[in-house]
Amino acid sequence: MTVSYVRLKRAIIYGIKDPGEGFDPAQLEHAAFGNTSDDLLHHAAIREERGMRAGGFGLLITHKLVDEVIYNERRNEVIFVKYINE
Repeated sequence: MTVSYVRLKRAIIYGIKDPGEGFDPAQLEHAAFGNTSDDLLHHAAIREERGMRAGGFGLLITHKLVDEVIYNERRNEVIFVKYINE
């Protein structure tokens, strides 16, 4: 995995490259990111059924903390952009 970042006057940008196959967002029913507002813990039941540990909040937290999340086509590289005011 490669992590890079740059601090600009009005933004902080991180890039992460993973040598893995990437992921399909449609196949992430075990992650909180895909939950609907009427069933916020739907993913928790799926994780329990599959014998997975508690969790699944990474993408949701990331999308709430940064202003832009940009993936490559395979989704094994991502750029996070956080705009800042000075």
